[in-house]
Amino acid sequence: YTPKHASWMNQIESWFGILSKKVIKRGNFHSQGE
Repeated sequence: YTPKHASWMNQIESWFGILSKKVIKRGNFHSQGE
């Protein structure tokens, strides 16, 4: 049994992973700029 929401939960998790990577990269770049 697999809940229907599991598929979009995985999509959201992967999306957040990509988003957090971008934020971390931007944060590191910003700190280097200062």
